Amino acid sequence: MKKNWEIGTCRSIDYPKFSTFQPITKFEDYGKKEKKFSGFIAYRNQMELSKNQDRRYILFIPEAGEDVELFVNGTSQGIQIAMPEDSFMFEIGQWATP
Repeated sequence: MKKNWEIGTCRSIDYPKFSTFQPITKFEDYGKKEKKFSGFIAYRNQMELSKNQDRRYILFIPEAGEDVELFVNGTSQGIQIAMPEDSFMFEIGQWATP
């Protein structure tokens, strides 16, 4: 796991006002940790991507539940919906800087 990941949560009625983000050292099934939780979970990190014509950048998210919304620089880049056993993939190279 790359460093500097943080987690925030919010109830559905409070979306998109997430709790104060807290650092995490690993991804884990939040539903097993907080059995009564119902709402949204957000993970965030900062990274720099350098444009390279020979390289593609893919954000791969396994086991995220039923949907994933990707934000880049505070702007939604779309929502993907899938079955819980499926994975999510976003092409993120277009946000790399030269």
